[in-house]
Parts: sequence; structure tokens; C-alpha cells
Amino acid sequence: MRQFKLYFSVLLLLASHLAQADDDFNWWASMELGAAYMQNTDQTVVQATSVPHRPNIYVTDNVEDTAVLGVGLGYTFELADDDDFFPSNRLGVYYDYYVPTNVSGHIENDHAVVGYIYTLQARSHSLWLNDQFDLFNWNDIIPFIEGGIGVSFNSIYDYKETPVLANLPAGHSRSAGFESNSDTSFAWRAGAGVNVVLPRGLKPFTLGLLYRYSDRGDINTGPSETYPTVNKSLGTPLKSNDVLLSLTYSGFYDD
Repeated sequence: MRQFKLYFSVLLLLASHLAQADDDFNWWASMELGAAYMQNTDQTVVQATSVPHRPNIYVTDNVEDTAVLGVGLGYTFELADDDDFFPSNRLGVYYDYYVPTNVSGHIENDHAVVGYIYTLQARSHSLWLNDQFDLFNWNDIIPFIEGGIGVSFNSIYDYKETPVLANLPAGHSRSAGFESNSDTSFAWRAGAGVNVVLPRGLKPFTLGLLYRYSDRGDINTGPSETYPTVNKSLGTPLKSNDVLLSLTYSGFYDD
């Protein structure tokens, strides 16, 4: 709850700043497209079940990379001349959609014998308050740094198990059937990149290349539908290294 209060307090501060500003800003709109290289975090969860000797150690092996699409809208504050450092500051609100990704792992017993492979689907879409500082402007090449906070709406679903061992004992072949779940998490991100103002005929447009680290919180399943004594959930952190191309219309690039 404190994280969400902080988020909305910053939104109110931004609104106040915009209300007091004069003609030193212009609006912009941006589209982003890129790859999200998911950060794999080894997780081992021991699940107690009512089935004797059933493999019960769940180990996450991989979170597949995915794609991310984003749109943004905001204002640019001109802080100094283009020849100076930190000539401008861009404040904006973004919406990002991460294409669903596959989470996979295995289930082993106390002797590290793998009995099953399991898979899950995870997805997220996020709202961000983003702040981008231009470092300098050299012949319309503009490096920048940025950071943002936001809210991520995460979901995990479609749990499946595939037996690995042949001739499993009776009762062992039933999937744990972890329930789907959705949750809302505090999110933050930080990155750096470079914008290039396109030639005169396209000058209101800027092409950008950006690296960004995004932490959209964790997402966990609901309880098992099959074994009532399984009292823990499975989950994964949604953290990624994002590489993006952006196209921005910037009204402040005037002759």
C-alpha cells in the first residue's frame, strides 16, 4: 500500500509541476518496440503432498525471452540551450505490454530424480511514470538517461505437467494443477540510450535506441487443485533487460 501511495503522490507532483509551467515545454508522443531478455532466477520450492513418494521439489529452470510494445505521451521541459549539458527533461506516462512468456521447470524427489517437467505462462502489462534527461545535444544526436516507477498487472496461468519417468506408481500421474492467478505489483525501471533527430523533412520525429532494466514484481499461482495439502504456490519474478527502438514525435524541434 505504501508503494502505491508513493506512486500517486508522484503523479500529483507532476500534475502540479505542469500546472505551474509556462511555455518552456511541448508535448510528445512515442512508440516503442523491442525484445525483453528475461532474468532467470533459480527457485526451488518444496511442496508437501498427500501422495507418498511423489516427487515434490519444484525447480524453475527457465523463463523464456519475449517481446515488449509500448506507447507514451508527455511533455518536454527545456532546461538550457542545446549547447549546454542537460538541455531538456521529458516527463511522460507510458503503457507497456509484454507478450506472454513460457516458464518451465522440473519436479524431482529427495534423491534428485526428475519425475516431471512443468510449464506455466506468465504475462504482464504496466503503467509507468517516466522521467528522461537529455545529457547534451551534439548535431541532433542526443544521449539520455531515464528512470521510472509504475504499476504492473501480472498474470500466471496454464500450469501443465509432463511425466518423465515411465511406469509411475498409481496416483502419481495426476497433475498438481496449480490455479491461475493475477496480481498487481509496484514496478520500477532504469535505462540509458540515444535519440537521433531525423533529417529536415522528418525533423519533428526522433528515432531512439534504448537499453532498460525493468522490475515488474513477482507473480505466483494459486493453490493446487489436485492435492489439498499443497499449501505453497509456484511463481517467478518478472525482471528483464529490454532493448528497444522508439519513434517519437516531438513538437519542440522547431526551426
